Amino acid sequence: CKSADGEIIVANPAAERMTCRSERDRRGRTSDDPWWQPVHEDGSPFPRHEHPSMVTSRTGIAQSNVVMGTRQPDGTQRWLSISSQLLPSEALPPAVVTAFTTSRSNGRRKSG
Repeated sequence: CKSADGEIIVANPAAERMTCRSERDRRGRTSDDPWWQPVHEDGSPFPRHEHPSMVTSRTGIAQSNVVMGTRQPDGTQRWLSISSQLLPSEALPPAVVTAFTTSRSNGRRKSG
């Protein structure tokens, strides 16, 4: 779950395993923090305004299966397929729920 400004508020244990980042590691960070080194499938930088959670926060439109590469602590690249939607709430600004699965380095989802 992320705040409207993109700060990661909470992540479940599966997200922590897939990103190799603990709650302590990600506290106060956003998903577009340079620490992640987010990239598109072609290797170009993934700007903050294009991140699925930021698009959803800005437009209210859910995003589905957006592929993004992130740098892992060991220097390897991990590919994620990301979806996001607004968290139903009367609170403003709204929060965004982001879900992701790991993908192969060529952008295709892992099978199995």
